[in-house]
Amino acid sequence: MSEFDPFDTAPADTEAQETVVEESVFDAPPADAPKKAAPKKAVVKSASVGGDEGKIVLTFKEGAGFDSSWTVVHANNVSEANEILSDPAFKELLDRSKKVAAYFRGGAAAKPASGGGGGGNGRPAGATEPPSWFPPSPGDGWQYKTGLKKDGSGTYHAWAPPRGSDAKWQFVNPPK
Repeated sequence: MSEFDPFDTAPADTEAQETVVEESVFDAPPADAPKKAAPKKAVVKSASVGGDEGKIVLTFKEGAGFDSSWTVVHANNVSEANEILSDPAFKELLDRSKKVAAYFRGGAAAKPASGGGGGGNGRPAGATEPPSWFPPSPGDGWQYKTGLKKDGSGTYHAWAPPRGSDAKWQFVNPPK
């Protein structure tokens, strides 16, 4: 077989292989160019991982946020990967990794995913400005709020009154 076939079931050769690469006729200079020394031969060494399944990489991320820690496991085959996953010491390693990551975050847990960059409701963190079609604020201290409707039929948009106020939320439907 001259090309790599990822579905080839023949056992991989675990010995290092030498490949001799000679210069191509297309690398030759024009006839009027100065003569150069005899072509050099390059030796390329390659080694393959033993087993017939290739390398398995498992990545475990503690949470969905950018500050979540990762644990990456390399195994030579599926059997070895399954052994690692069923080892109680591996669970302990993941737990310790999570504790170390929390230490570096100042004791805080990993942030959950919130879609759109961390602020929830598909908005980046700190995005409190209403869309351009939204009416102006009813007064000082009112905040733009958006989220999923309770019945799951879409998204709500509203002005929320200042804390401690007796005023009611003012919901606004988007233009059609």
